[in-house]
Amino acid sequence: MTDKPTIDTARLEASEKFMELQRASHIKALPTAFIVEATERTKQIAIMNASPRAKLGKLYTLVDEYAAMRQPYVACKEGCDSCCHMKVELTNVEAERIAKATGIAAQPLGFSTNNSDEKFAGLACPFLKDHKCSIYDDRPLTCRGHASFDSDSYWCATERMLAVKLPMVSVGEALAVNRLIAQTTAHPVIADIREFFPSRQ
Repeated sequence: MTDKPTIDTARLEASEKFMELQRASHIKALPTAFIVEATERTKQIAIMNASPRAKLGKLYTLVDEYAAMRQPYVACKEGCDSCCHMKVELTNVEAERIAKATGIAAQPLGFSTNNSDEKFAGLACPFLKDHKCSIYDDRPLTCRGHASFDSDSYWCATERMLAVKLPMVSVGEALAVNRLIAQTTAHPVIADIREFFPSRQ
């Protein structure tokens, strides 16, 4: 993607307002008890005496619980795959989970990569099949945390995805713990899913 798309400023302004309202409604609807519990569970996962894989599973469960509460407010639905054409960072622990689930060995990477958003923009995830995620139950935390508060996927389209920054809700604490989990392994690595599984391209 080299050419910047022409932005419909009126549509962008309307989308921004709509998404801010959706995000605010979502945050307001989140049970206070869940917010408190999620914070505590995140801390406990970080320090629990368990294997990296077990910790990762618990972290996924927690983020999935949050995502279920977010679902009524987002445009994301089955068959919408625009976000599967963006950079998808994951840890070596997540790559190992995918490898075990699929039987496809992950590429052993000697170091983490710091890719720009542009590098993989428009390039499909290697596990995208017929507009669906073929590793949905084992998809990375990056995917689980990503969602659009718009009414459709217009701004998620490949030609527009990097042109604008729109309202989101961060799962930053979970992402931080995910990195901590990787740090407990012998060779922690963070890279794009296409780098861990290049043979799928």
